[in-house]
Amino acid sequence: MSDLLERGFRTALRLGLILLAVVVLGPLAERSEWFRAIDRVIARHRPAFLGGAILVTVVGFTAFMGTILYALITQDPGQGAGRSFGAEVSFREIKHAYRAQAWRTDRFWRLLFLTILGAAAMTLGAFGLVFVLGPALVRALVAFALLYALWRTSRAFAQI
Repeated sequence: MSDLLERGFRTALRLGLILLAVVVLGPLAERSEWFRAIDRVIARHRPAFLGGAILVTVVGFTAFMGTILYALITQDPGQGAGRSFGAEVSFREIKHAYRAQAWRTDRFWRLLFLTILGAAAMTLGAFGLVFVLGPALVRALVAFALLYALWRTSRAFAQI
């Protein structure tokens, strides 16, 4: 029961930090000259930014779903009646395969890395849409979330 309580406390703490970030970033985002400059640039070039975000989202979705469909269609017919493409791999295995350049020789890793790349592009494009269309507070939160995710992912790849 204490483990459940500890997890609940951590979740409540995270939600509290998010709420604090919204309360603190809100007024800063509205008053900051830096955010106003970003707003002016985005307003001036909104169609180009919107087109770029849509393009990245569509290309990412196409790579993500196209890879999965390709894997399903081209798999060995002797694998059974049900069609599925998936495997459980750890982040450590993904890092090792990346460092060993396993995608060059192994079909499984090639398809997995292309699926991951497509999902990442699709996610980046979706966040880009929210960034371009949202108000200053939403832009600040999206930028913070993306930078945090990039930082954590980079740290995870740097560790063995």
